[in-house]
Amino acid sequence: SVGENAGVLYVVPDDYGTASADLLTEVKAQFFQIAGYPDPPLPALSTYQLLVVSAVYLAVDFQVKVFKRKGRTGAQVKAAILAAIAGYFRLYNTDGSKNTLIDFGYYIQDVDGEPAGSIPFSDMFNLIRDVDGVARIGDGSADFLVNGLRKDVTISARAFPKAGTVVIVDGDTGLTL
Repeated sequence: SVGENAGVLYVVPDDYGTASADLLTEVKAQFFQIAGYPDPPLPALSTYQLLVVSAVYLAVDFQVKVFKRKGRTGAQVKAAILAAIAGYFRLYNTDGSKNTLIDFGYYIQDVDGEPAGSIPFSDMFNLIRDVDGVARIGDGSADFLVNGLRKDVTISARAFPKAGTVVIVDGDTGLTL
């Protein structure tokens, strides 16, 4: 849907918020001469049309019933799960490198390198299952849901995934952690 000699650049701020007008202008100034900014370091061709917009996000919500390992508290397990989810969806790794686990839907690809159009359910399941302190995930039909379903999360080519709501239920007590 993008015209010839044109492009759309989606901006994802570090806090996953909506890009401000100032940030969008600052990004556009990387490609085009804009008053008040230095010469663009990556100048675009004069006929190239670039639309710089804030990213569209897909919130990935989790609902999970977990059974804790012996000696772990609910607070410890909850904190570990939340840290694992935050780590998976963060833009940058702790060393400052780009987190390659997530990207725009177009770049979430299948084994052949084609856009998959989804985030694998199994990846999300394994993310929680492998958290230190989680003995197991419940086996009921609603014990592990991603965006309310037990299937891959559909994502459009132009959407960027981010962590959404996380509901964690203690499998031993039935209480929400």
